[in-house]
Amino acid sequence: MDWADQLSNINYWAVLLATLSSFAIGATWYAWGVFGKQWVKLVGLTKADVEKPKGMEKTYLLTAVGSFIAATTLAVLLRATSTEGVFDGLVFGAVLGIAFRLTSHIMHNGFARVDYKLSLIDGFHDTVQMAVMGAILGGLN
Repeated sequence: MDWADQLSNINYWAVLLATLSSFAIGATWYAWGVFGKQWVKLVGLTKADVEKPKGMEKTYLLTAVGSFIAATTLAVLLRATSTEGVFDGLVFGAVLGIAFRLTSHIMHNGFARVDYKLSLIDGFHDTVQMAVMGAILGGLN
């Protein structure tokens, strides 16, 4: 696969939209009424800690960069495998999310002796994020 060729042929507007979708998914997934309350408890924070965005600029910037890299790579892989369409992109993204993100959370957190519930919350967040990115990119690429 020629990465340079693939990179020059992806829809960067779709990549930008997929990148932004990760913030919407994260805000929803980690909302207090969804998984936020459980997540805060599992990582040892308080509600007050997460309601103070001060000092989180670097974290948000790195999250944006990471999401852009993930979306770009996913767009290239979709093109390289001739995966097109919203549904096929969603399935492709979900498979990658399960195979690489969910399993990584389970392995790392298992050795760190972190409650498996945190692995499931974070791993399935990443799986949903990759699935939505795949749907966007599959539909628009």
